Amino acid sequence: MRMIGFIMVIVFTACILHADEIHLKNGRMLEGEIIRITKKKIEYKPAGFSLFGEEDLEKVSKIIYKNGQQILFLKNIHDSIYLREGGIIDCRINQITATSIAYTLPDAKKSEIRRDSVERVFLGETGNTINFANDSKKSGKPDGTGTVESNLSSGTVSGGFMDSFMRISVAVAFGEMYGELLKKENRAFKLKQPLMVATYGFLEYELTSYVFNWSADLDLMLPAIKFARKKSVDLTGIKFGVKARYGNSDITSSIRHGNFAKKIQHSADVKTMTKGRLLTYKYWGTGPVIDFIISPPGDNFSFLLNLYAAFGTIIDGRLASAVATRKTGLFYLDLLGIGDNHIYPFNYVNYSTKVGGYTMRFGIGPHMSFNKWAPVTIGANAIYSSSVLKLRRGITSYYDWKKTMPVGEFGLELSLGLYI
Repeated sequence: MRMIGFIMVIVFTACILHADEIHLKNGRMLEGEIIRITKKKIEYKPAGFSLFGEEDLEKVSKIIYKNGQQILFLKNIHDSIYLREGGIIDCRINQITATSIAYTLPDAKKSEIRRDSVERVFLGETGNTINFANDSKKSGKPDGTGTVESNLSSGTVSGGFMDSFMRISVAVAFGEMYGELLKKENRAFKLKQPLMVATYGFLEYELTSYVFNWSADLDLMLPAIKFARKKSVDLTGIKFGVKARYGNSDITSSIRHGNFAKKIQHSADVKTMTKGRLLTYKYWGTGPVIDFIISPPGDNFSFLLNLYAAFGTIIDGRLASAVATRKTGLFYLDLLGIGDNHIYPFNYVNYSTKVGGYTMRFGIGPHMSFNKWAPVTIGANAIYSSSVLKLRRGITSYYDWKKTMPVGEFGLELSLGLYI
């Protein structure tokens, strides 16, 4: 009996030393003799006295047979190479060059095939199919860089916004004013503020302004400079173009008052007393536009980084100086029912004038293009503009009679576009 037990131990040890290995993704290793591999499971005879075992295929990372052969079950082993002669190679594609395709087989062996013998490849990670049907035969050695050459049509994203040549869009923007015009408005407001305290009895007043802008744009774009996709989400192209814009800008000024006593009691009572349109003008401009295209898997949509600049002329503009301040009255004139008084007890005739000039506008922000459902782009830009107003006549309410005045705007722009 002791001899029989000794022989069984030797046989058991020999089975372990010459068993197949099943390596799981959690780090465990199973030993035995693999019977068969189905689409969902691995069936095997475990080492020892157990007769049968099975393991879910999705839990397995690799198999090492007792003869040293390996089979990998990694997630990224799901590319396919379709040969012109009709065969299919399931593998992981490592490199595509102008002349060859390098790949790794499921048994971990690396190989290479001439590109002119391939009809197309399927990239499982991105879901893209790359066609080589129009490739002419090339000679030479692979470049060894591990990337697709950017001057080839293969390995790049096509269709959708990438291949568009025109974009028509509308935009609305909200922001604030800065510059010399704002300083002059504040100066006129401060001169009137003591009289406002005497007239209305509030101790605190604030002059505010906000900008509303709308525009219509036409972008004419060159063919995209395309890049090979190296990962699932990657920069795949840059589009350069020219933007033509026609827009309208309105700047509204308002005066708000706050009850000082109530603010001490932590219950602020801030109300708008007067407001009016300080400046309005239309403009047109043209300049460069650039879109950096970032493509996610599937290419149903693309992320864009949009940059533009527009340089143009201000047309059909009008400035109404101290518009909110003029709508506040003086105490003794209010008693007589006389409103719309100026900052002194009489009205200046030339508080308003037509304006022209020139403007520069810049924007940068994220956009999104839909490539399959509809040829639409949506996005938001941070905007900045700098303009120089040319007044037809000097404004006496600003007490300097200058006919040139810089004004700027900054804010947020929302746009909706249609590309062709």
